[in-house]
Amino acid sequence: MPEKANRTIGNDRMPLILPRRRFRHLSRYRQIVTVLVKYGFAEVLSRMHLLARLRLAHISPVRRYVEQMTAPQRLRAALEELGPTFIKFGQILSTRSFVLPAEYVEELAKLQDRATPLPFRELEPTLVNALGKSAEQCFADFDPDPIAAASIAQAHRARLHDGREVVVKIQRPGIKALIEQDIQILEDLARLAARHLPETRRLGPEALVAEFARALRRELDFFNEARNAEIFRRNFAGSDSVYIPEVLWDYTRSQVLTVEYVDGIKITDLASLREAGIDPDWVVEAGARFVLKQIFEDGFFHADPHPGNLFVTRQRKIVPIDFGIVGRLDEITMTILADLTVATYKKDVGTIVNLLIDLGAMDETSDLPSLRFDLAELIDRYYGVSLQHVDVRTLIREAMEITNRYEIRLPPNLGLLLKTLGTYEDVTRSLKPDFDFVAQMSPYIRRLIQHRLKPGRLAYEVSRTLRDAYHLAQTLPREIELLFRRLKRGTVRLQMEHRGLDDLVTELDRASNRISFALIIAALIVGSSLIMQLNRPPFLFGYPALGVVGYLFAGVLGVWLAIAILRSGRF
Repeated sequence: MPEKANRTIGNDRMPLILPRRRFRHLSRYRQIVTVLVKYGFAEVLSRMHLLARLRLAHISPVRRYVEQMTAPQRLRAALEELGPTFIKFGQILSTRSFVLPAEYVEELAKLQDRATPLPFRELEPTLVNALGKSAEQCFADFDPDPIAAASIAQAHRARLHDGREVVVKIQRPGIKALIEQDIQILEDLARLAARHLPETRRLGPEALVAEFARALRRELDFFNEARNAEIFRRNFAGSDSVYIPEVLWDYTRSQVLTVEYVDGIKITDLASLREAGIDPDWVVEAGARFVLKQIFEDGFFHADPHPGNLFVTRQRKIVPIDFGIVGRLDEITMTILADLTVATYKKDVGTIVNLLIDLGAMDETSDLPSLRFDLAELIDRYYGVSLQHVDVRTLIREAMEITNRYEIRLPPNLGLLLKTLGTYEDVTRSLKPDFDFVAQMSPYIRRLIQHRLKPGRLAYEVSRTLRDAYHLAQTLPREIELLFRRLKRGTVRLQMEHRGLDDLVTELDRASNRISFALIIAALIVGSSLIMQLNRPPFLFGYPALGVVGYLFAGVLGVWLAIAILRSGRF
C-alpha cells in the first residue's frame, strides 16, 4: 500500500539548493514533482528536500485508484505520464536487473515508447531545414500519414525519383529542447537521491543518469543510428537468413533518417507467417542465429529487439529495424560470457564466482562460500529442465535476489544484454515454447574457444603480455624513485574525501545567511533612527522620508525572516 500523502509537510528542509541555471526549468520541476506526488511518492520527495523548495508543502490525498496499484505499477504510470525522456529512463532502469528488485524490472520492462502521430505539416519544417528541399522536391511520392509514431520521431513511406521505396524518419519539433531540459532535471534529482536516499547508492544514480544522457543524446542524432545500421549491414553481408535495409545517405541528416523500405511480416504474427508458407520453427532458429552471432562473433548487438522491430520477408529473411539503441561487447567480455555459459552447463560454481570477479562485478570481500552454495542450489533447481516447464520470470527473479544479496554489479553493457536476451526469449516463447536456446549457443561458444586457442591468437596474447611486462620493467624503477623523492621532500599528497558533511555545511551556510539578514535589518533600524533624530526634509507622513523607507524595508525583511524561521520548524 502506498504511503499516505494527505498531510502537510511544513518542516521540509532543502539543504541542497537547486542550481541557479535550473530556475528557468522551475515550471517543469513542479510538473514532475506534482506527478510523482500524484502517484504516492511524496515521502521520497520529502526525504530529498524537494517539496518545500518548490513550495509544494501542501500535498493532495492520493486517489483511490492509485492506492490500489503496487509501487512498481505507480512508478511505471508516473514515468509514462512524464513523457518521452522519463519513459526512456525507465527503460534504461529495466536493464539494471542486477540491482533493482525483480518486480520493478518486470514492470518497467512494460514501458512502451509510443506517441500520438503529429500532422505532417508540423514536421515538414524539420524536413526542409535538414534536406534543404520540400518533400515534393525530394521525393516522387510522399505519404503524409505516418506508418509509425514514437516519442522522438515518426516514420513516413515515400518513393524516390528512381522508383525505390523508402521510409523517412523525421524528428519531432522541440523534442531535443525538452529532452535536454529533462536531462538537466534528472541530473539534479540524481545528486539529491545519492545524497539523501542511501538505498539508491548501489544503483549509482549519478553515473546512471550520465550514461542515460549520453545514450539519449546519441539517439537524438540520426547519423549515429545510420552508422549503426551500416555496421550491421557489413556484419550480415551475404547472410542467407538476415537482411539489413540500406541507408540512403543523400537523404539522411541528424534529424532525418531515410532507409530502404522492406515489405515484411511482423515476427510474432503466426497466422500471416503460415499464410506466406514460412515455418515458425525456422523463424525461431534463424532468429537465434541472428542474436548469437551478434553476441559471440560481432560484439555489437541490437539492444531493442521487440516484435515491432523484427520482420520476416516472404523470401525468408529476418529484417531488423531501428538501430538507435545498440550494445557493445569487447573480446574479453565475450570470452568471459562463453566461459560463464560453459561453467553453468558443467555446474562449476567456483569458476562462475571467479569469472564474476574477473568481470569486476564483485570482489573477494564478499561471502564467497555462501554465494557458491546459493548459485549451486539455483543451478540444481533448473538444470536439465525443459524450457517449456521453466518459469523464466521466476528464474530471473531468483537470480536477481542472489545478485542483490551479494551486491553483484554487472557492467551496464551486460545489463543491456540481459534485457535484450529477455526480450528475444519472449518472442521465442510466442513462436515455439519448447525451443532450446542453450543448444543453439553451443557452436558459437565452441568457435569462440577454438579461436582463443589458435596458435596465432596464443602468440599474440603472449607477445602482448611480454610487451606489458617490458613496459612495467621500464617504468617501475622510475616510479619508485619518484615516490621516494617525494617522501624525502615531504611532498606526498593524500586525497581525502569527507562524507556526510554536506548537510552540516549547508546548515552553517543557512545560519550565516540568516545572521547576515539580521545584521542588515539591525543596521536599517539604527540608521533610520538616526535619520529620524536629524528631522530633515523631505518628509513623509510628517517624518523624514529616508527614515520611514528604512523602517519599511526593515519591517518587510524582518517579517520575511520570521516566516522563514517559523516554516523551518526550528526556533
